[in-house]
Order: sequence, then structure tokens, then C-alpha cells
Amino acid sequence: MQQLAARYTALMDAAIDAIVLIDRKGLIVDANPATLRLFGYAKTDLIGRNVSCLMPEPYRAEHDGYLGRYMNEGQPRIIGIGREVLAQRCDGSVFPIDLAVGEIRSEHASGFVGFIRDLTTRKAIEAKLAAREKELVQQRERIAEVGQLGMLAELASGISHEINQPLAAISTYAQACRRLAADPVANADVIVQTLEKINQQAERAGKVVHSMRRLVRHQGVESHTLAINGLLAEVESLLALDPHKLKITCDLDASDPCVQGDETQLQQVLVNLVRNAYEASVAAPYTVQVELRSRVLSRDWVEVAVLDRGDGVPEHLIGQVFSPFVTGRKDGLGLGLSISKSIVDAHGGDLSCRAREGGGTCFTMLLPRAGEGA
Repeated sequence: MQQLAARYTALMDAAIDAIVLIDRKGLIVDANPATLRLFGYAKTDLIGRNVSCLMPEPYRAEHDGYLGRYMNEGQPRIIGIGREVLAQRCDGSVFPIDLAVGEIRSEHASGFVGFIRDLTTRKAIEAKLAAREKELVQQRERIAEVGQLGMLAELASGISHEINQPLAAISTYAQACRRLAADPVANADVIVQTLEKINQQAERAGKVVHSMRRLVRHQGVESHTLAINGLLAEVESLLALDPHKLKITCDLDASDPCVQGDETQLQQVLVNLVRNAYEASVAAPYTVQVELRSRVLSRDWVEVAVLDRGDGVPEHLIGQVFSPFVTGRKDGLGLGLSISKSIVDAHGGDLSCRAREGGGTCFTMLLPRAGEGA
């Protein structure tokens, strides 16, 4: 018996969690040192008191009822069931605990044992985590709002950038009409043709706005089967504004491959790439030459390349030319290539850039092939 008592005492003293023994009336018969430290009582102040003294209201008033129902009816409201409740220290302060109660039945003792773990630190950490999570949610909402504003800014800048191209063409054709109007009879047919080109550019401007809105809203592409050589020829025609300053040549695949895509958006990309080559060398005394090339790479892919012998992309910008607002020109917005990359990505393709040996730049666009190669 002495050995058992010694082991019992050693166990109670060594336990990190609070352990409280009560009899079948709910009176405390023993408590370990961890209990005394946790609740702030002296042992002599606890022994013989109802265990409800360790509980705040409403648990205190309900405790004897729980115990009585278990004793009389065997209803285990808390016996054998661990749960989180509130406890009360000697000074009246309330704190969270994890409480597990077990029943003792033996020849020498009968009652209950309560195992109490202080949850104050854990609850404080959980509260901080919850506050942090709430803060992160608020930050994400703010970021989303900023993102929406950024999207609107990108849309506005992108439309401004892209719309300048057809507007510039309209201005050029309008000036031509003004010159031709000096002799309207002799130039009647040419004037009509030029006015038709103005109308085409105005329609293209509307399509650019529409496609830019779809792109920024991530609404995908309006996909059609397009003959790539015809698309390149159309771009050549759109940019044939001043043959003395810009000369475009085409090296087209004889099989005239087709791709699946949005004609206006792909035109935007090609026009951007050609105009970039032109504007990078516009101050040069020579005519800027740009080559448009189409090739079938495989059953699944078509390659379109825009090649020039201009000044090229600065070496420090090669790796970031498709990032927004990155530009090598003083008057550039740095949106054209970023928008072009987004368009090609939306088509399931890829747009890349490399420096050419001997000078100049090559932009390569890979697009999924339509038709028999799809």
C-alpha cells in the first residue's frame, strides 16, 4: 500500500495537466500541484469544497444537476466525454480549458477524476490566427479592388495604344483625299477607294475596342478558321501607308495553313510587331524592311515570324519585353508587346523574341493548326 501511495503521489506531482479527484457528491478529495498553480488555490482551501467552485456561471449552477442525473439515471452528460469549457480561478478570472472526466469504481474508492488542460495560450494563438486570416481576406479584397482598377487602367491604356494605329491610317488617308480633291474629277476613282479604306480603318478601330474589352475581361477569343497567308497579306495591306519608309515582304508557306483564332486580335499582334520594327528604326535614312514569314512546323503547329534588320531590342530588355510598361522608346507605353503576348496566350499559342545574327529582331508566334492538322 505504501508503494502504491508513493506512486500515486509521484504521478500526481509529475503531471503537467491539472488533476482533480471528487467523490460522488461532487466534493474535492484531492488535487495535484498543477491544479493549485492553475487555479491559484492552496490545497487546504480546495479539499472538501464542491468542484463547482472551479467553474463560472452558468456551469456552476448546472453542475450538481449533471452529476445527480448521472448518479440516478446514468446519463453521461460529461462523463467520458472531453470538451472545451470555461473555468474560474481563485481571483475570479475566467479562462478556457479542455476538460475530460472519468469515473472511478473500485473496492477502495468511488468517485470521479477530472483532467484539466489550460487552453489560454492555444486560444490566444487561434484568435491571432483568426485575426490574421481576417486581415488577409481584407487584403485580398483590397488587392482585388486594386486589380479591378488596374484592369480598367490596362483596358484604357491598351485601347488608347491599339486605337492609335487605325486612327493614324485614317489620318493618312484623309490627307491623301485632301490632296486628291484638288482635281476631284480626274481622281474620282482613287478618292472613292481611299474613302473605302478610311471606312475599313474605322470599322477596324471598333473591332479593336471590342476585342480589347474581351481580352481584359478574360472572355476568351471569338474563334474562326483563318488562312494564315491571307491574314499576313491583310496586315501587309493595312500597313502599306508609305512604301518609301516601310517595305514589307512576305515569305509564305505554299500549303497556306489555317489556324483557329480571332482575326482582329491576331491582326493586332502582327500590326504591333511590324510597327514596333518600323518605329524602332523610323529615324533611319533608309527604308525599313520587315519580312512576314509563315511555316508549318508540324501537324499541330503553325509558325508566323516577323523579322527585321533594325536596331533590335536592347539586350537588357530581351528577357522582359512582354512585361507591361517595359519599353525601349522614350514615347512608348510599353503595352503593345504585353497585349500581344496576352492575345497569343489566349489562343493557346506562344510569342517569343530573339536577336538576329547580323542585327535586328525576330518575333515568333506559334499557333495551333486548324483543319487536318488539328
